[in-house]
Amino acid sequence: MNGMLSALGPELLLLAAAVVVTVLESLWPARALRLKAGVAVAAVAGAFFLLPAAGASAPEALAGIWAGDALATVFKVGVLVAAVLSLFMSVEEIGARSRAGGEYVILLLLAAVGMMVMISGGDLVVIYLGLELMAVSFYILAGFTWFRETTAEGALKYVVTGLFASALLLYGISLLYGAAGSTALTALAGVARGGEADALVLAGLAFVACGLAFKMGAAPFQMWMPDVLEGAPTPVAGYLAVGPKIAVLAVAARIFATGFPDWFALWGPVWWSLAALTILWGNLAALAQEGLKRMLAYSSVAHVGYLLIAIVAAGGSPAATGPLAFYLLAYAFMNLGAFGALLWFERAAGAELTWRDLAGLGRRRPAMAALFALFLLSLAGIPPTAGFPAKFWIFLEGWQAGFPGLVLVALLGSAIGAYYYLRAVYALYLLPEPEGAADPERQGGFSWLAYAVLLAALGTLVAGVIPSFFVELAARAIAG
Repeated sequence: MNGMLSALGPELLLLAAAVVVTVLESLWPARALRLKAGVAVAAVAGAFFLLPAAGASAPEALAGIWAGDALATVFKVGVLVAAVLSLFMSVEEIGARSRAGGEYVILLLLAAVGMMVMISGGDLVVIYLGLELMAVSFYILAGFTWFRETTAEGALKYVVTGLFASALLLYGISLLYGAAGSTALTALAGVARGGEADALVLAGLAFVACGLAFKMGAAPFQMWMPDVLEGAPTPVAGYLAVGPKIAVLAVAARIFATGFPDWFALWGPVWWSLAALTILWGNLAALAQEGLKRMLAYSSVAHVGYLLIAIVAAGGSPAATGPLAFYLLAYAFMNLGAFGALLWFERAAGAELTWRDLAGLGRRRPAMAALFALFLLSLAGIPPTAGFPAKFWIFLEGWQAGFPGLVLVALLGSAIGAYYYLRAVYALYLLPEPEGAADPERQGGFSWLAYAVLLAALGTLVAGVIPSFFVELAARAIAG
């Protein structure tokens, strides 16, 4: 019993916090949002401390359905970082736009629980249950400010495409069950080691791969992501751009790289093609965007492609999951930081911004402009920010695994990406500001959003200056 509680400790703590916030919401509806958010932040912090014990080993009662390993622990750190930054970003924004702040906090916690269940799932049914808990929570969060036309459109598109992706994934699971007689990943791995590829297993893997590609936003299944991220409240957009990627890529690594390494010749070219297409499509589409939020949405598609390089490389070298985990952690800091700084500027301007609207903000708001520039430089992969070692190690892993063509595509995509990221930095400091430009309203006092941006900036710089510590830690944890 104690072993089960230890293994499930982080998830149970977040569920308990969701119950507490539900009680608080029933006692003080539409009030005390900071108290409810504080409960959630405390629960996320507690979950961090429970992760080492949870990752030590899975109890016998959960054998086969729950993976209590270091791989799960490393990826869960990224989910918790994304959750806490999103909570800090959300308090003032949701409090000003909606009276349902308590429900928002509950959904954000439940989405984190779903992602963590996916990461630790040792059985396809458990993974699917976690995915649906995550997806349903995000369906509601994406449409939280439903009175905006773009929000309603994006949320509806997310629900429709999300249900389609879930159906693909579930059909693939049913085919794998028919072939192996079990949905446990260990049983499927046994089938893979048993001899030649089975047509039913291959069909099941194909449907699972399509479902996962939909959920992570890989091309050509990315059509939902730009509209959903543009329409969603900005804190939700940042959370949605980061959290599901961590969970879905962890599942992809566990199913394909860990479960079917012997069949790499069959599934490897599929992920190789998806990675190349995603990198090129995401960067070229982002290049054409004027709106900053939509630009970040398309760039998040491109980053899926970079991350898929590690999935391809992990087919021949399990050590590639170390750079994958580091990239996801760095991406959580720099991408949520970028969305947080953008939210700060949007609140000051009272409207969504294009990259040209940044003109002069480097002079008028030097502190936040510098932080926004830091996140953009990190997303572009420029040292000494976290984005540089993240891209370097994942590209190096792909090259050493024998995929120089894919790495060259990624370098081309990074060059394109650097242009539109640096274009925004140019606008901050060098683009002449329009005549009569209004000075953004100062936002004084205690600001949860400012703390979120500062925390993200600290993570971006620390991971960029001493990246070897994080990469070696992840590699040792996964190897051990």
